[in-house]
Amino acid sequence: MKLFSKHFYICLILAALGCNRLPYTAKVGGQLNTLDSSWKESSKRIDNLIQPYKAQIDSQMNIVVGYSAEELIKSRPESALGNGITDLLISYGTSHINNDIDLCVLNYGGLRAPLPKGPIVVGRIYEIMPFDNTLVVITLSKEQLKSLARHILTKSGEPIGAKRHVKIMNYKSGAIFQFEEDSLNVKKSYNILTSNYLADGGDGYTVFQSKPRFNSNILIRTALIAEFSKTTQKEPFKAVIDGRIVWDPNNE
Repeated sequence: MKLFSKHFYICLILAALGCNRLPYTAKVGGQLNTLDSSWKESSKRIDNLIQPYKAQIDSQMNIVVGYSAEELIKSRPESALGNGITDLLISYGTSHINNDIDLCVLNYGGLRAPLPKGPIVVGRIYEIMPFDNTLVVITLSKEQLKSLARHILTKSGEPIGAKRHVKIMNYKSGAIFQFEEDSLNVKKSYNILTSNYLADGGDGYTVFQSKPRFNSNILIRTALIAEFSKTTQKEPFKAVIDGRIVWDPNNE
């Protein structure tokens, strides 16, 4: 699998060379010339220059960290990919950050690639989540949770997950989260696991801004790699669409 293009390695080399002072040219003269696209010498020199770095990075990115039973892609209002990823983060978050996490919310645009069937390599996790987003826990009141549900419906659905099944229902009086665990439906406040990007109001999530929070500084990629590492060829990762976004226009 080729995760990085030749341009990436060129940029890497140029960045390293940029630390050295280059000779200063006071005057330059030149003319317009037609390039010969058949000339490969420069390309070969660049390939030789970046090869050691490429080999080292590729060896790390091709490490198998888990297995998937099926290919999973994202879609709206919900998808097996979005459901599965939020479930994994709930599992990691309750074990490593805060046992009292009630809900995980991500944004559709944050998942950048599908999950293939079969072996899952580190590079694929980087493709799914290429941003250095960290896991943040935000506390919302019951009313603020309703505002979050409304916002998710205005975006035609987003990846959501909980310890047990959760869904968003829309009514004429507004949208609400409905938890399978009855005790969660009557709480006064809720702990939401999300990314630092959404926590700061990204993608229109202003409901998260200025609310009590804890930034774990743990990369979402790190959490996903840890959770996928629990899977095997005999017990691969599985996820399904199970009705987490229930939108009924008759209830509006």
